[in-house]
Amino acid sequence: MAAEGHLDCMFDCGLHFSSLESLYLHIELHHREDNTISGFAVQEGAASPPAQSHQGNSGYTPLGSLGQQTYTSNAHSTVQSHQTVTFFDDVQMEGEHLNQDQTAGEVNEDFVLCSEKDCGELIFVADLNDHLDLHEAQKGSLDDDTSSVPQSDDPSSSSSSSPYPNDAQISSRHDHSSTGRKIKSRSAKDEEIRSHIGRKFLLMFGTDRRGRDRVPSNKAPICTQRLGKAELGPHAFEDRMPSWMYRKLKEGPKITRTRRITRNGGLITHESVEGQTNGVLPILRQLVELDPAVYIAYLCHPYVTQIGKRTWESGFCGFHNTQMVISYIQNSKHPAHTLFPGFIPGILDIQDWIETAWSEGINEHAKEEFGGLRGTRKWIGTLEVDTLFQYLGIPHQIHQFHDTVEVNNQYADQNLLDWVEEYFKDAAMDPKQKVHCTLKPPIYFQRPGHSLTIVGMERMRNGTRNLLVFDPMYQVPTSMLQLIERGRVKELNTKLLRFYRRSQLRLHSYADFEATT
Repeated sequence: MAAEGHLDCMFDCGLHFSSLESLYLHIELHHREDNTISGFAVQEGAASPPAQSHQGNSGYTPLGSLGQQTYTSNAHSTVQSHQTVTFFDDVQMEGEHLNQDQTAGEVNEDFVLCSEKDCGELIFVADLNDHLDLHEAQKGSLDDDTSSVPQSDDPSSSSSSSPYPNDAQISSRHDHSSTGRKIKSRSAKDEEIRSHIGRKFLLMFGTDRRGRDRVPSNKAPICTQRLGKAELGPHAFEDRMPSWMYRKLKEGPKITRTRRITRNGGLITHESVEGQTNGVLPILRQLVELDPAVYIAYLCHPYVTQIGKRTWESGFCGFHNTQMVISYIQNSKHPAHTLFPGFIPGILDIQDWIETAWSEGINEHAKEEFGGLRGTRKWIGTLEVDTLFQYLGIPHQIHQFHDTVEVNNQYADQNLLDWVEEYFKDAAMDPKQKVHCTLKPPIYFQRPGHSLTIVGMERMRNGTRNLLVFDPMYQVPTSMLQLIERGRVKELNTKLLRFYRRSQLRLHSYADFEATT
């Protein structure tokens, strides 16, 4: 009988394990029936994975706050099909999260497996509480009695009595002691509390601390080194993802076609794609409109598709956010929409394009940093989005935000929110409206350890601000799907709004951000 919280090896070797992942790894290493060498085993004489680089030591030289720079390149007229990826000795088990470079202990050191059913994400330990909070906000349906009750303990709650601080309170909060992830006064220890982006775009373009432009440089860094788990995620050193996952990605999402009768008696065929939901932003507009605590709000173009992970996916947030930006390009008939006929490109398509761009000299140093991207679960970030858009000829701008306390006593979260507010405010048409529905593109948003898609922002009556985001780490809540089906929101649902909000208090846990528009 196993001790409480432990699992016995079923081959009676006397060993106990604290998780299924470590048990699977043990069986793969020591109890294979075919007597072949496991892909997880470290073979004698084989090269070890390079030492992972640490934050602030990834071969990139910080250059201060990043200004705006537009990159333009000619789009290729043809799109390459998937290149073949060969897999050896894969464990044919969905839900497997360990790779040949990872032992169970290494995974647990920086990452923890989310305990929520159908999630399966490996989360930075520091982000786990927020991650579980969002799972809680994701749950429930319109039949729940508590859906419209303000969540007073949540910093992004719309309640007018919310404990969420305004800008002045955030500044004063630094002068008081705190625990957990709350921020103390600005000091050397503060850098250990707040998370940084481990791999910044600042190498190529930027401005100095006084805001002066720097000359763009297309040269690769002098010392290019392999990136580690801090930058590429828990699968940073894998050569290929599990074969079952690759096959599922190659098959593409499930497409369901249903026939519906229109109001005039005609028949239409409705297509729904697994993991992709249209019509979210019009519902979000109605929800925000009903919240009396919101003073003014802005939303991006309404035709952005919300994309959430499928239950078996893990670690593809950067790809899904790129897909959401592409959905805007497709649905809004952006000049680049002809590059994406048909459905939204898949993850393998995006990997192929980035690899091809590297081979053609676009940000080619990144290939050495990755050790290859095609067929893996390695994270991508701002630089890979830039690489993709350069390759496809899509004009874009990169924006970077960090603390400017020495200049204007502002932190990165304040600088980010100021910029996002101006970004949408410039496109607002009727100053009398509470919720401004603009035609602005969504924003690819990179924060330490994760990326999201910014689709709007709110300024509350108490002076606080929230980003409105699509987070691909989660599936669309059932209550949102129900509201889309109904088409009209009759009452406030603060729990659902909480799922889409990211408060300034949450954002202050991070010391820098990047955005792509």
